[in-house]
Order: sequence, then structure tokens, then C-alpha cells
Amino acid sequence: MRDQGKEKPLELEMGWLCAETDWKHALVPKSVVDEADKLAIASVEGGAAEAPAGGAEEEKVMEVDI
Repeated sequence: MRDQGKEKPLELEMGWLCAETDWKHALVPKSVVDEADKLAIASVEGGAAEAPAGGAEEEKVMEVDI
């Protein structure tokens, strides 16, 4: 369990295994981690600012060159 009283911010390293990496572990690019972090913060703070109008769910796909 994480001690939230510590001053150091939580840092996560994200990785993936996929055909593009020849099924070898590779770190997720910082731009993808930053976008996921931004969306998570928006969700926690009361909703995604980028949600489509009309309440329809929209799948967001990000293409990343690795």
C-alpha cells in the first residue's frame, strides 16, 4: 500500500507486449502515458472534458509508432 503522506509523487512505468514489438516487452511511449494520465485526471475530477456531445460513447484509438 502506498503512503500518501510521502512528498514524492506516484510514478508508474507502463509497458506492453504486442506484435509490433515482436512480442517483447517495451515501455509505452511517454506521449501515450501522458494522454492516459490526462484522461484519468479528467475522469476523477468530474468527467471527461473531451466527451462527445449527446452523451454517446466514442472509442478513442491512438496510433503510436514504436
